[in-house]
Amino acid sequence: WLFFFFLLSLGAMLGGALLSGATLLGATLTACDLQNAVYDERTTFPAGFAPAEAGMVNAADVGSTSVA
Repeated sequence: WLFFFFLLSLGAMLGGALLSGATLLGATLTACDLQNAVYDERTTFPAGFAPAEAGMVNAADVGSTSVA
């Protein structure tokens, strides 16, 4: 996990990633491409992070977390 958080701090490209249930507490997400990444009610974010403002999509809004 430490390496994953290091990649996030460098601006990882996670656009379209399925992040349902992911624990992202402590991650620096400001430099990441999270456009269309999917999260759900189990996904935890750093305090103050707004997934919708980062372009993320709530799985409940699309009705499915499956990836084609």
